[in-house]
Amino acid sequence: MTQTIDQRAPLPALDGARPSRRGRLGGLLSAGVFGGAVASATIAGRPAAAEPLISESPKLIALGEEIAPRLEKYRAAVQRRLVARATPWPTVPSEIVLTTRKGRDLYDGCYAPETDIEGKEVCPEPKNDRHSLPPRRLLKAGPLKEFVIKYNVRPRTKWGRELKKIIALAEKYEEACETAIRASGINDAGRAVRNSAYDLQTLAWELKQVQPRTMAGALIYARAILAYDEAAADAYLGAGYASKILGQQMADAIVRLAHEATAS
Repeated sequence: MTQTIDQRAPLPALDGARPSRRGRLGGLLSAGVFGGAVASATIAGRPAAAEPLISESPKLIALGEEIAPRLEKYRAAVQRRLVARATPWPTVPSEIVLTTRKGRDLYDGCYAPETDIEGKEVCPEPKNDRHSLPPRRLLKAGPLKEFVIKYNVRPRTKWGRELKKIIALAEKYEEACETAIRASGINDAGRAVRNSAYDLQTLAWELKQVQPRTMAGALIYARAILAYDEAAADAYLGAGYASKILGQQMADAIVRLAHEATAS
């Protein structure tokens, strides 16, 4: 039986044999067709290019970098103030303390409330869970000298000798207080605390002028609120004001970004 051979079909290549020109051409055409189909399928199945990411405002980022250094400056000033407050304070002589209503009426204008190294009034500890007590009234040397001259208190009388002793004790106590204040550096420390707290407050106002674009920006707002709240007691506007400055804008930004995330 005679087998018919199609002369148009390429002959299979034997091992080590070179394919014919017709075979090579068929292979190239086949590769081109199927390769083109694969390439077309790959392009058709490629996901659409992602939308460009929204970047945070460079100004907001730069302001955010100021939070940590300003907070550290405030904390260092607070530590310095604590050291100054620990400076030994002179004991009040009992002779210059007015304990009766009669004495306060007699020496009206010649005394002042007891204060500490920062000039704040000192209230005695209450006894038996009673309400807080008012500060003690301490006689002052300067007004007492004027009192002696005004009412012509003779120095050789018993009253005159008592006032002379009280004036000397008051002068000694007041000089000791001034020495302690100068040695402690409490005034400079307190000024540094107030200034650094004000710097954090100013930073919050500067941040308010830049609306957050991303959650990173909202986080900068949150850090600024926490930092300013830490220093709020020493700032001019008081505690809780950081949330009034930045809270509404931070909440708006978070809600807006959350809505955009769910919508996409």
